[in-house]
Amino acid sequence: MIYEYQEFKLNSVLSRYIDCVWTESYTKRPENKGRTYLVVPDNTVELIFTSGTLERQIKDGSGNIEVLGSHLSGLKTIAQDVKVNGEMGISVRFKPNGLYPFIKPGLKETVNQSIPIEDLFGKDMLELESKLFETQCLLNRVRLIETYFMKRLLTLNRQADATFDYLINRIVDGRGAHRILDLAEETGVTIKTFERKFMQNLGVSPKQCGQLIRLFHTLKATNKASQVNLTSIAHDNGFYDQMHFIKEMKKFTRLTPGEYLKAPRDLQMPIFTRN
Repeated sequence: MIYEYQEFKLNSVLSRYIDCVWTESYTKRPENKGRTYLVVPDNTVELIFTSGTLERQIKDGSGNIEVLGSHLSGLKTIAQDVKVNGEMGISVRFKPNGLYPFIKPGLKETVNQSIPIEDLFGKDMLELESKLFETQCLLNRVRLIETYFMKRLLTLNRQADATFDYLINRIVDGRGAHRILDLAEETGVTIKTFERKFMQNLGVSPKQCGQLIRLFHTLKATNKASQVNLTSIAHDNGFYDQMHFIKEMKKFTRLTPGEYLKAPRDLQMPIFTRN
């Protein structure tokens, strides 16, 4: 499905933490309103501003469905069913290590969770939401978001955790292939400290972070390939064999690779096909 999708980069300071601000036209199309989409772990944390509601059901067997307006969708380690009622007006996509400078410590509570914007950022985020909905110019919306996060960064004045940033960047650059013990020795931190930093600043362990990053690049490969060879994709992305690949896919998406290839992927296609 072809539709309009746009990304906007923020200034150099914020770009350390925020991947982009993005907008799309897919949920505005009449034929897509009220549809339910499978959303798999994609190594993103998204702040979504919507004039309607989103229904999210985490595929963990609980059957619980959350109905939300504008909200933060935390790092996902399991698939979700998402039903969009209305439009996703504009969204902020954080880098894997990008959320912690903007909120109070303790990101474990955000993993697989969808949190109303005021609960995480306070009432001034509701003021930003109101301004975004009142503003018709897309570039002005982006500037409002940039101004808000620059002010919040300066106000909170949380010091960047240089060791954590270095470690996660190494894992990202290595597409999840680095051994945790090797990285700990490289930086001179203990495994316990390594684990603590990741749980505090990301919400998952270093091992799980590496697995999610490897999964992300594997799903990118399946989405961008003109002809899909699962054995080759599994080997190229560091899996021992195809069975290891299938096990990891089912763990994080509840789908086999074959089932994933058959599932509609329209809503996440821009993430998995971007360079």
